Amino acid sequence: QSNPGIVATAAHCVNAIPATCAAEPGVRGFFDLPPLTGRAAPLLSRPR
Repeated sequence: QSNPGIVATAAHCVNAIPATCAAEPGVRGFFDLPPLTGRAAPLLSRPR
């Protein structure tokens, strides 16, 4: 079973990787990067 809040936080971080890598060098804030989007996954937990 997964915690939706933790999954949402992790998804936001993972989806930010391409924009972060493409950004110019230097210190950037959240609003300096483009809006981040992702796809919702209906089943986030794996059977054990």
